[in-house]
Amino acid sequence: MRLIIFCSLWYVFNAYADQHSISAITSFHLDQKSAPGYGFFYQYQPIESMDIETGFIDSNRVNRSQDNQNFAGEFNSVYIGVNALKQYNPSLYIKAGVGLAYVINSSNDTLVNQGQFTPYIKFSGKYDLSNRWALELGQLTQFSSAVLETNHSVFLSLNYTFADRSRRTPLLVSAPPKPLKKAIAKKESVVMAGKATSVKLHTFWTIQLGAFSNESNAEKYLQKIDTAVATKQAIKIVKHKKLYKLLLKEFTNYDDAKLWLHGNALTSLGFVTRID
Repeated sequence: MRLIIFCSLWYVFNAYADQHSISAITSFHLDQKSAPGYGFFYQYQPIESMDIETGFIDSNRVNRSQDNQNFAGEFNSVYIGVNALKQYNPSLYIKAGVGLAYVINSSNDTLVNQGQFTPYIKFSGKYDLSNRWALELGQLTQFSSAVLETNHSVFLSLNYTFADRSRRTPLLVSAPPKPLKKAIAKKESVVMAGKATSVKLHTFWTIQLGAFSNESNAEKYLQKIDTAVATKQAIKIVKHKKLYKLLLKEFTNYDDAKLWLHGNALTSLGFVTRID
């Protein structure tokens, strides 16, 4: 039953996903007396600063004492929620999320009611090990009306991220640029040979080396990595979606960008993204 529910949610989200990931998770409840719980999650990212998730967690055996009585049990829940993403550096993202869990099975209804909806909040940090793999460490708080009440757990997950390239149409650099909303910067500052010039922003695939809310921080980081990047290509500082992003090279499609990234051994410094 749990597998059918998860696969159904995965299929619905995957039908509209542009970039998505799957993860295996181990969860340790603060009232845990046994081995940690386990689960799996699926996330997709419709925009750069947000992802939507759904998943399943088996709590394993949890104990809670109340009025000199001990309550123990195991429960299974499915989750659906949304996370805000903030890039701290090229490899680290900070996530904060809210959502709703549904208890599909409980061995002790006094501890946790089967069929109960429980809101949750989540805070975590995700560190990219490579262009595909990442580790996420965080804390999850659920709000239950049974004996378990407000309860907390910590989790560690291994994430694999991939893009649904079959639905992406290669974007030609020579094509006329799409109209840009006023909220998106219409110019980018290109640093080349010590001089800054301005060009119109167009749609392309690229290698992102960093993103900052402050332009001076972006320029400082540029000075640090300029000598570390073994290439003659210019590094661009682009103001895009309220962030100053450091970009390297332009490509017409995802595959070419990924091939170039790995071929130049720069996976520790940047990742493939699309600017539009």
